[in-house]
Amino acid sequence: MKANGEPDALRLKEWFDFSDYPKDHPLYDESNKKVIGKFKDELNGKIMEGVFLKPKQYAYKVDNEEKKKSKGIKKNVTKTLKLEDYKDCLLKNKVYRKEQYMIQAKRHQIYTIKQNKVALNEDDKEEFKRYILENKIDTLAHGHRSLT
Repeated sequence: MKANGEPDALRLKEWFDFSDYPKDHPLYDESNKKVIGKFKDELNGKIMEGVFLKPKQYAYKVDNEEKKKSKGIKKNVTKTLKLEDYKDCLLKNKVYRKEQYMIQAKRHQIYTIKQNKVALNEDDKEEFKRYILENKIDTLAHGHRSLT
């Protein structure tokens, strides 16, 4: 993303530790190396595109390979989701339901259970610690002066 023609990462440089980037990278900086409380880009700037719906529910593309997480959904079901599905969920308020099978034991009896769960859903307001603005990207802390 860019704001005012400047990459967001450059504008927010004070909050990040870019010390693991290659030395010839434009964001390389050792000023925040190993400083507690700074964000670290564990993929060294390789994320090409990403959608982060909520904690533990996100998808991003690295070197033309998609990485996806969705809390409470089995990995084999998460593999069927695409980055585009995460985008549709965020931008079009689309809810994705998926079926998954589980093995469960009750009273020493083993059962196979078929579940129909919500796999992607960005509209879970009580889970968020922040107020989401209309552009669906920016957030403000609850109680922020501009919200009153």
